Amino acid sequence: MAKWQTHYLEVVATARSWEFDSPLGHHGSIIPHCFRFRLKSETQSVPDAAPFPKFLFPLFSDLKVGQTFVKSNSGAPLIKPSIMLNIPIILGSVREGRKSEAPAKYILEKVKAAGYQTRLVDFKELPLPFYDAASIPAEYFAKDNYPDQNAQQWSEIARAADAFIIVSPEYNHGYPAVLKNALDWGYSEFTRKPFGLVGVSNGTVAGARMIEHLRPIIQNFNAMSIRETIMIGPIETYFDDSGKLLKPELDNKIEGLLDSLVWWGEALKKAREISNYSN
Repeated sequence: MAKWQTHYLEVVATARSWEFDSPLGHHGSIIPHCFRFRLKSETQSVPDAAPFPKFLFPLFSDLKVGQTFVKSNSGAPLIKPSIMLNIPIILGSVREGRKSEAPAKYILEKVKAAGYQTRLVDFKELPLPFYDAASIPAEYFAKDNYPDQNAQQWSEIARAADAFIIVSPEYNHGYPAVLKNALDWGYSEFTRKPFGLVGVSNGTVAGARMIEHLRPIIQNFNAMSIRETIMIGPIETYFDDSGKLLKPELDNKIEGLLDSLVWWGEALKKAREISNYSN
């Protein structure tokens, strides 16, 4: 038996923008029918007499396995994502037995699979004191020196981000205090960046009121919350106790939110660079 490496393309997300190089020069566009792929490889055992499989995408031969790139459905040459975004996932609860952790981690993996930089921001692991500093956050931001070590780390995470996804439960028609406190520790870190909002609840309202209460807070940062939202509830119908997804249709909602968030993230990142706005 011989072994060979089979390379194939795995669709991981839709994409709005792409760019590629050809003998005619560099090209770029924004198109409605474009897909992000990841090059994958598997080792297979085959009979010695079997013909070696043809690699159908020779232009991709210089890519590393696991590398994410984009290819249009019109058959464009080798292309890659035009803008890399950093999109942290903010978990809005520290409660013991919290139900929002499973969807937050699931969305985290979806953002990773789409090829974007991301991380889970969990204030259970990064506890912040209730805001008791002598000055306003903008002053600490300007000096890059917050009075609390965890607040400094949180500021650095938010400063490096291009967009955010908040996954939070709804408490008494509103947001958890720990989430509001985390937002109060920042300001300039969020300016001119988009937020995607995900509500989680045991009830059928599924965090809708929490989401609407967050919008004016985000707006006050001179940031924006995208129209597309995800409302997960009752949570036990979406995830079991082990965190396994029970409703695959949630993937479509995540894709829609991420597609819009990426569009705004790319647009606002370009605008910040053009205007020389630095956070």
